Amino acid sequence: MAERGQSIAETVKAIAEGHLTSRQWVEHCLGRIRDNETNGSWSYVDEERALKCADELDWMRNDGSAFGSLHGCPVGVKDIIEVEGMPHGCGSTLMGEVSEVNAALVDALEAAGAVILGKTETTEFAFLNPARTKNPLSFEHTPGGSSAGSAARAAPGGVPAAIRAKPEGGL
Repeated sequence: MAERGQSIAETVKAIAEGHLTSRQWVEHCLGRIRDNETNGSWSYVDEERALKCADELDWMRNDGSAFGSLHGCPVGVKDIIEVEGMPHGCGSTLMGEVSEVNAALVDALEAAGAVILGKTETTEFAFLNPARTKNPLSFEHTPGGSSAGSAARAAPGGVPAAIRAKPEGGL
């Protein structure tokens, strides 16, 4: 399993060498989400989709197919970024329709072999009203800002990567 402090590249290499499977990495992260989701950092998690994707990546690895730089890497995506088949809430009760398309960023992540676990919490429309996310080290505080969910999941090792973005285009 990916050890705390082990880089994404090191863990992807372990998959390439057969010491770890994509499914094992994804199951580990999903277990951490189930066990530690008391701080409200996720707005949506799709376990079935993530496990199916991990299984497909393992099949590709075993078949000798192309291997991306993020092969099997579990990723959380901020809820202002569209992911096909997932609710697009933008941190608001006014939104929440299921996306019919991926954002270009999501297409690029998936082409590199990333496994999208779900959507991380954000402030409303990424600039109004604080998110419900609590700081994982101190529940009396917020991680702050519109990428609170991404920060609260990635910082304590809940996922190896969580995408944050600014509405005006920054990453």
